[in-house]
Amino acid sequence: RKIKSKMNQNDMPVFCDVSAEEQVDALKAFLSRLGVKIVSGAWHDILSDLVKNMTRFYATEISEPDLEMILNSILSLIIISPEETCGNLVSLFSEQIIRATLPERYNTLKLRIISNLFHGLISTSRHRYTVYLYLIRCSTVARNSQFLQLDLELIKRYLQTWQSTTEESQVLYRLLFEATAQMNDSKNALKFITQLLGTYTKETASKSREDAHKCIVYCINDPNIFIFDSLLLLEPIKFLEGELIHNLFTIFVSGNLTQYIDFTNSHKQFISQVGMDHEKNINKMRILSLMTLAENSKELSFDLLEKELQIEADEIESFVIDAIRTKCIRCKIDHLARNVTVMSVSYRTFTKQNWLVLKDKLEKWRENLATVDQNLTNIIAQPSLLQIS
Repeated sequence: RKIKSKMNQNDMPVFCDVSAEEQVDALKAFLSRLGVKIVSGAWHDILSDLVKNMTRFYATEISEPDLEMILNSILSLIIISPEETCGNLVSLFSEQIIRATLPERYNTLKLRIISNLFHGLISTSRHRYTVYLYLIRCSTVARNSQFLQLDLELIKRYLQTWQSTTEESQVLYRLLFEATAQMNDSKNALKFITQLLGTYTKETASKSREDAHKCIVYCINDPNIFIFDSLLLLEPIKFLEGELIHNLFTIFVSGNLTQYIDFTNSHKQFISQVGMDHEKNINKMRILSLMTLAENSKELSFDLLEKELQIEADEIESFVIDAIRTKCIRCKIDHLARNVTVMSVSYRTFTKQNWLVLKDKLEKWRENLATVDQNLTNIIAQPSLLQIS
């Protein structure tokens, strides 16, 4: 027989007029017809055996809607199962879903099922942490983040509610970084790797070597990330000081193309050994070097660009167009004057001096606003000032 289901206001599958015992009996009967012998006993004891034999459901010629209905039935039983068995069932069920050998089109179904389990558990349940890890893993395989919560502040509240340890938080942030990086979500990937490294202290930084190394390689390789000076302040990155990877990173943070080329000439195999592409690095360093030049001058001659960026004059236009696409710089080319006029540029490093300049500008802006406000007050107080003589 079929188990009928409907959706409630929270889009969580619930079951009508069917008790837990009836659901278990129906699922047990279905597997029995497939030649699977299920243990007898209380419904929550039988449930564990049902979950262990879930793969038999996939082996049948069952439609996607019917398979989803069956899986939702099982997860609804897990949600109401006794606390002492719920944790094992959650892990077993989630693992079975991820490992299920199904056509690629079923990836979204897998995500929906695990997401349903996550939202079905009460918000304070520590089992939600386990399910969320599986949801991240499944999303990574499917390259689909639509069911993932990527709001960092909400995730922090989750971890606090679940009373997660620092190590558990690190596992979650690491998986989120790997998932978003694989999906080319640069903004979120950088956010999560930064949060991950921020969980280490000076005392525990030695345990973060692999994470710090991955962070540096990712930031250099990602074509959308150009400003990462704040990472140098993190303890895991500081722990690598003196190593080649740290020296290379500082060049990308504040150095120029010449320094990068000198580095690679001295360490020819290092770039490929750490999983980087030399030619892509050259192109990125040219853009970064252009940004540094633009910080210091609003007019950049072709001769200067040819020398500093080591490109030919006829390559400047296409290079500048590529640089503008990064949104790190706004400029225009004057072929007759043979120069590039800079309209705005993002600072690669924001030093104390930059903060002081910004403070000065904001204070002047506030003074100007106060003057405007006073003038308006005077005009309102003396309407005659508005009359045209």
